[in-house]
Amino acid sequence: MEHTSFEQLALLGERLEQTTSRLQMTEMIADFLKQLSVGEVPPGLQLLIGQIFPQWDGRALNLSWRAVSKTAHQLTETSHADRQWVYSQAVDSGHAVLLLLQGFRKSPPQPPPLTILDVYRTFEEIAETSGRGSRAKKEELLHSILLRATPLEAKSTWSRTW
Repeated sequence: MEHTSFEQLALLGERLEQTTSRLQMTEMIADFLKQLSVGEVPPGLQLLIGQIFPQWDGRALNLSWRAVSKTAHQLTETSHADRQWVYSQAVDSGHAVLLLLQGFRKSPPQPPPLTILDVYRTFEEIAETSGRGSRAKKEELLHSILLRATPLEAKSTWSRTW
């Protein structure tokens, strides 16, 4: 079975944001979950609700907004005024990353396209990274996600994880 693209999860997140009916939301989520392989269901649900790891799991990403914005700035060509405009328009960190990548990205997302499992496993690796040099390694892993992410995927990732 092919792995489900992360874009599908991001699109579902957008549709859920536009929906007020709980019944319709439930149906949309159920339809999405039916498309996932068994191994994608737990990570897909965790990413969808924005809680990367279950509450009983002690792992945490320990990434600051500073690390995310630094990485996003590496992928974009922006002036100070551009960044100020983005931050004044953004409603949250995910929206800020979307605006940065949508308007100022140096190059298109790099292949291969992200999958749900790619994103989740990278988050696991970020959470498990510790010790000397861990900050740089975490930022490198973060860069690997954003390098491949479309603006919408980037928004979906960071809106739900902070």
